[in-house]
Amino acid sequence: MDLSHLVSGEKGELELAVNFIAGAEPLMQELLQRFADSQWPVGIVLSGLLPPKAAHFVVQSCGVAAEVGMRRLGEREKAALWSALCNTRLQVRGTRGFEFAQVSAGGIPADEVVSRTMASRKQAGLLLAGEVLDVIGPCGGYNLQFAFSTGALAGIAAAS
Repeated sequence: MDLSHLVSGEKGELELAVNFIAGAEPLMQELLQRFADSQWPVGIVLSGLLPPKAAHFVVQSCGVAAEVGMRRLGEREKAALWSALCNTRLQVRGTRGFEFAQVSAGGIPADEVVSRTMASRKQAGLLLAGEVLDVIGPCGGYNLQFAFSTGALAGIAAAS
């Protein structure tokens, strides 16, 4: 979702490279090695190491049946599993549109606003806050926090 605002303005075909375990490759290798001789099904092992939807996707994309025990994986299946974990390629077809949007882009550039008061540098007496400004934060409440903080600054400035 953090990339969707970049995708929405692009024309043509886009390919997204996904590493489901970015930064944790050594740990994941160790964990998979520990389960290598177990009868635990591949799908169950991955569900314990990844978010459930990611685990399901990885199992499907590498062509290994989710119910196959880890010890039954051959070298080819292990390589396919590792490739699906570290280097899945997806064709991006677009976004789901404004009705499903989590954030919106565009608005007044942040450099046109005095950051301590949220006053417009171009229009005297105009205070700006939140999504009126062209600021996009990562998912996880940052955009809400930005809206609350800039609203508080603008409110304090307006009351002065």
